[in-house]
Amino acid sequence: MFTLRLTNPVTRRLHIGGTVVREGWEILNVVPETWVDHIGKAEDLSGFEDNTFAEVYASHVLEHLDYQSTLPAALKEWHRVLAPEGRLMVSVPDLGTLCKLYSQQHSLTPEDRYNIMRMMFWWPG
Repeated sequence: MFTLRLTNPVTRRLHIGGTVVREGWEILNVVPETWVDHIGKAEDLSGFEDNTFAEVYASHVLEHLDYQSTLPAALKEWHRVLAPEGRLMVSVPDLGTLCKLYSQQHSLTPEDRYNIMRMMFWWPG
């Protein structure tokens, strides 16, 4: 028999750009809404200490950042607030695949096409 020893006692989790409340996750968003825990930009996490989060998740955020200045700053900040042995999860749209799916008009319902367009252009509603 063996004992599993947790090497990372940090349990906080941050969803950057989140719009849906999930148990155990704190939401950071630039838009002040009732479901937002922290108002701020993805590239400025100065409100958090180093090694604050066990997990950081960002979906449809990176493609909105300037590649020469804001993107490197954001990645640096995400790394800074991520605890050692923490996990960074990033999702960005695969435009090539979405275009192929969207072009299959004969096999898609209007709702399917609408949802694909939402993924392409990140329409939250």
